[in-house]
Amino acid sequence: MSPAISNNQKKKLLQLFDNDEKTVLFVSVGKDMNQATETYATTNQKLSALKEQGLIKEYASASQFLISPQEQQKRLKKWKDYWTDENSNKSVNSWKQLPPNIVSAREASNLFING
Repeated sequence: MSPAISNNQKKKLLQLFDNDEKTVLFVSVGKDMNQATETYATTNQKLSALKEQGLIKEYASASQFLISPQEQQKRLKKWKDYWTDENSNKSVNSWKQLPPNIVSAREASNLFING
């Protein structure tokens, strides 16, 4: 169930976004932050589809900041799956082979290796 917005609140919001185009604001709610971010992700997918269909001109999203726990876990798994010992060693060895005049890369590899 969505929280009700009074006419006065709508008027104030429209004043903030006063232009020739219609502005609609969406708020995602849930019983906790996890559910709210999931609702937000679903809303974003629908807005993206509407934009692709040409039914809306533009939308702003905070999806890069509000990531559902499920998506966070998927991304962490991809990260961990990629950074195997073999891939890590390849990266370190390629940094070690850089010419000595590239100090910043050598320093980066030393920080990576030595912590």
